[in-house]
Amino acid sequence: MSGFIREGDMMDENGQFTNLGFTQIAIIGEQMDLAQKKIINARAAMEKLTEEVNNGVISEEKYNEELEAQIDIIQDASNLTFDLQQKLADMYIKQITKENDLLQELIDKRSEALSKKKEYYDYDKQIRQKNKDIIAI
Repeated sequence: MSGFIREGDMMDENGQFTNLGFTQIAIIGEQMDLAQKKIINARAAMEKLTEEVNNGVISEEKYNEELEAQIDIIQDASNLTFDLQQKLADMYIKQITKENDLLQELIDKRSEALSKKKEYYDYDKQIRQKNKDIIAI
């Protein structure tokens, strides 16, 4: 499902995660949990292999083959976990960046409005002064 969610569908125009965005986060969380379980299971399998080789149940050659397979599982799961963490961090960085851009845009518009308000005040003050001058004549 994760691959079917487009990046543009994960956030609304205000920089908030949509339901699809939260779904993506949940999917990433589940994938991370599965990767962690693979690591735990591989470690348990390595302990069992060590017991078996120490008790003479399996040969040293079989032990080395199986141990290498478990190490590969751990490395793959660790790499996947890292990639998923990066993906999650990227999602949050994009969200924060979008929110920041929107806030900056709002600040710029308020600054512009304040500037226009000051210009109007100065113009109004100038008109009132000229009206006083006209009345005085």
